[in-house]
Amino acid sequence: MNNREIGNRITEAREKKGVSKTELAEMIKVAPSTIKRYEDGTINKIKMPVIEAIANALNVNPMWIIGKSDSFERHISHEYKLEDAYFSFAKELQERNVSEEDMKKLWQFYEMIKSK
Repeated sequence: MNNREIGNRITEAREKKGVSKTELAEMIKVAPSTIKRYEDGTINKIKMPVIEAIANALNVNPMWIIGKSDSFERHISHEYKLEDAYFSFAKELQERNVSEEDMKKLWQFYEMIKSK
């Protein structure tokens, strides 16, 4: 999923929840212009902690924001615990400056294991 698509999902979630850009910015402690840039898709590679913060503020599934789940609402379940583990892993990879290409390979490996 590209930055623009992620931005569209952030906009959709924010509007469904009746939250303004300024309110969301205050919730996650960034400038309103930063929210606009996230939504416009002009910020390259939104970091996982930011996605988590936005999802928490809007009470939506962070995996839905990045296109890894069809479930919009945040559900506390076994699936969510797995999603939480995914975010922790993705955050660790970003902190270690793992390339996007290597992250995709790791994701493909995960999908292969999951399908067995």
